[in-house]
Amino acid sequence: MKKILVLLVLLCFLVPVVGADYTDAYFEISKGNVPGHSVYEWQGVDEIVQTTEYVIWGEDVFVWPTTAISMNVSSSSANDDSGNTGAWNVTIYGLDMAYNMINETVVMNGQAGVPTMLKYFRINRLDVERAGATESNVGRIYIGTGAIAAGKPAVIYNEIRATFGRSSTATYTVPNGLTGYVFLFSTGTDSSKIIELSWRERDLSSPDNSWRVYYHDHYSNAGEMHPFELQVPISEHTDIKVTTKNSVGSAYASCYVRMVLVEDGYTLITNPTQDIVITESEVDLLSNIPLVWMVFVALGSVCTAGHKLISDKAIRGISFSLGVVLWVAAAYIWAVEYAETGFFPIIWVHLIPILLLSSWALFDERDSGKRDKYE
Repeated sequence: MKKILVLLVLLCFLVPVVGADYTDAYFEISKGNVPGHSVYEWQGVDEIVQTTEYVIWGEDVFVWPTTAISMNVSSSSANDDSGNTGAWNVTIYGLDMAYNMINETVVMNGQAGVPTMLKYFRINRLDVERAGATESNVGRIYIGTGAIAAGKPAVIYNEIRATFGRSSTATYTVPNGLTGYVFLFSTGTDSSKIIELSWRERDLSSPDNSWRVYYHDHYSNAGEMHPFELQVPISEHTDIKVTTKNSVGSAYASCYVRMVLVEDGYTLITNPTQDIVITESEVDLLSNIPLVWMVFVALGSVCTAGHKLISDKAIRGISFSLGVVLWVAAAYIWAVEYAETGFFPIIWVHLIPILLLSSWALFDERDSGKRDKYE
């Protein structure tokens, strides 16, 4: 009876720990545990939204490059210079003419333009990687082409707002071989004026490549979450821009987008409470056996093989119980990880040590009872 109580107590503590990370698919994607899935974030900030509709960023009309070109990175502040108080370098994340992802890091030189080594067809994001005493960029950092005046190029393709450290332009292009799914879209303003919002897309791989409004809304006063409960796929080579305009005068507006990018050949996990089922080759599946499963199997094996070395009856009983718990936990992990795959039937192998330990515990109890009877 004592062994059963010990077994139940251990199960209460171990089973919730084992299954903790396996019931939230989005969390596992964020941790990088789901092959073919990744999280991507982008944002837009416009401090002076006018009555004319523009992309949410710090300039007026947004221009998309028509071909892959070399660009220059510069800042409105001389302090954004390697070794100075502002940004020391900036990493560029973009696409080439074939929509393949490319990136590079450039060393800042204040208001002077620093040319890129690569040619970009799209600039999806800019990140300040290292900074001086201010721990961020002091001025507004630009990437663009043409003559540069006080650090600002004639044509701007993306920018980082001062102190933001990350680009604040509400545009994005889905790279080659990926499909985008929006899981979070929020907007904000500090004004009581009515802000008109539009989410626009165009598919550049299609002959019908005109801009279309896929989402339209109005908001004011504070932040607002815009529901995307049913994730609609955004195909590769699709341009996205979030635009706003104000009802009267000017106002502040911002937006934030979090997407899951899914590689071709993988199926999106759409239910945040479902267990993770990954569609990939069985060879890849077997090469990603969870470490926690290995730990429980190793400890369970020790309990299975080492009980004969234990002479104390009470400790031996705990070893039997603990072994059963560990093998049950290992079977649970295997069931979750390999559900609906060709490796799921291996779960029945876990029954062998469980039955062995249970049988040994039963015979050990009987043998102890016989010894007690004749002593």
